[in-house]
Amino acid sequence: MPPLLLAGIVAMVVVSVLSWRRGWLVFGVSSAALILVILTVVLTLTGLESLNRIADAWDPDQLPADWQESRRRWLHLHLIRTALALAAFACLITAQVLDRGPDPLSEAGPARVDQAVSPGAGS
Repeated sequence: MPPLLLAGIVAMVVVSVLSWRRGWLVFGVSSAALILVILTVVLTLTGLESLNRIADAWDPDQLPADWQESRRRWLHLHLIRTALALAAFACLITAQVLDRGPDPLSEAGPARVDQAVSPGAGS
């Protein structure tokens, strides 16, 4: 899993760097997505992985007395990680929408599209 986490961060750094030339707003939203992905990875490595290691050491026939607390904590951290990942995804979608700009055909309108066709082509 660590290579995938690192690949996700590297991809987000590339997206943020490339968005620099698209304007401050697109860059800011892309950078927010990068920060959210980094927080997701940090939460995974510091919170969830340690709980996973603890649970892996349990004997299923003799669970510790506080296993429900550990499970509740794991679920809580997992929900936070999921929310962070969804927020990062929403930022990327927002950056894409902000970066699109107007559609050239909708700007041109029917009159400009007709003018763009060479004379005699439609006859």
